[in-house]
Amino acid sequence: TEAMKKETVAMSKAGEAKHLKNLDEIEAMKKETEAIKKETVAMSKAGEAKHLKNLDEIEAMKKETEAIKKETVAMSKAGEAKHLKNLDEIEAMKKKTRLMIKN
Repeated sequence: TEAMKKETVAMSKAGEAKHLKNLDEIEAMKKETEAIKKETVAMSKAGEAKHLKNLDEIEAMKKETEAIKKETVAMSKAGEAKHLKNLDEIEAMKKKTRLMIKN
């Protein structure tokens, strides 16, 4: 009976030791999981920052495109005005030529 008691105590201590070891492993896993969470959050924030940077770049490109459009319209209008001026000059030259022919 005494031997059985000692064996039971030994088994109990072994069980407790194994239980404590499992608790340590669980604690280590919790810490590792927490570290992974923090890393994931950091990666997510970096991704968001990059996304926002991309949005800023897109917005800048939109503004640049709008400026180019306005410049193109202005150039087109200037070209039209020059074209109309040329037409007026041609018309004036025709009239002048007709007068010269009459005289």
